[in-house]
Amino acid sequence: MFSFTIALLISTWSILSIGFLIASIVPTARFAQPIGAVIMYPMIAVSGLFVPIESLPPVLHGVARVLPLGYAVPLLQGIWNGDAWSAHVWRRSGTGSSFCRLHGAFCEGISLGVVFYARKAKKNQTDLEQTGRGNRLRSVRNLGLLDGLDC
Repeated sequence: MFSFTIALLISTWSILSIGFLIASIVPTARFAQPIGAVIMYPMIAVSGLFVPIESLPPVLHGVARVLPLGYAVPLLQGIWNGDAWSAHVWRRSGTGSSFCRLHGAFCEGISLGVVFYARKAKKNQTDLEQTGRGNRLRSVRNLGLLDGLDC
């Protein structure tokens, strides 16, 4: 049961990293919710949860191999059925190991999300400095009221 919990956490983190990436790109949460739904529902459909990926048309087969849920389903099914972790970490056939692909999806989603958030924060800071609010922030900063805070 502990192995399944770890596999579920790894799968969840890789899928949540997609949400982090979406949130870093779109301007508000109101836009992020429908974009997340547009990505999540087809991802569930082609993940192999309901229909085996091998029986999908070649185009959908390729899409399933790009999305992390296509690797989460075999990992969770295998761990639930009693497979050893080595079957999912060191598998050399086909498209690679489920664990490594999920780890890669997590790292890519978080890394790209951080890059996009940093760009968004820099743009917001530039916008603040161009308006009068940036001047007020600088004057408060000069008074030392924000010492110790990262503003």
